[in-house]
Amino acid sequence: AVDAIARYRDELGLPLIVKETGAGMSPQALDAIRSTGVEWVDVSGRGGTSWTRVEAARPDAPPFGGMFGDWGIPTAAATAWAVRRGFRTISSGGIRTVLDVLRALALGATLVGAARPVLIALEDDELDADAVLADWIEGLRRGCLLAGARRPAELRRVPRLIGSPLRDWISLDEGGVG
Repeated sequence: AVDAIARYRDELGLPLIVKETGAGMSPQALDAIRSTGVEWVDVSGRGGTSWTRVEAARPDAPPFGGMFGDWGIPTAAATAWAVRRGFRTISSGGIRTVLDVLRALALGATLVGAARPVLIALEDDELDADAVLADWIEGLRRGCLLAGARRPAELRRVPRLIGSPLRDWISLDEGGVG
């Protein structure tokens, strides 16, 4: 896959985003992607849509497929590892609230992706997706104010406290056991 990524990057001559599909990106995978010269990753960590669960729902799925539905690397850990390697990072997977967005930005994400809250608003006659997004924008403004950041990109420079278990996950990149 690494060779294919490098080939596509060279053939396209455009910025390429390598995206995970719900299980997060390990330090080893990120190192391999970095070796291709790709600058952008979407870590799509555990916590959002589990494509293992989606596949397990198929009639022809193996009987053990569903047991791996919670498998993967949390979005926050994958985000921290990607940022540490200098990637422009899209943090997605399990982003449910504006607090999740603020936390991902504080970990260094360049962008944050969240589908579920908007999809729920689109399906609910009493909710308005535009209003949900407007609330999130206001929440980002308030969160930045409370953190002492003038804009969301500055959140990566504010002091933050990383507790366990995220601290343990992040330490796995440093040879820790977790």
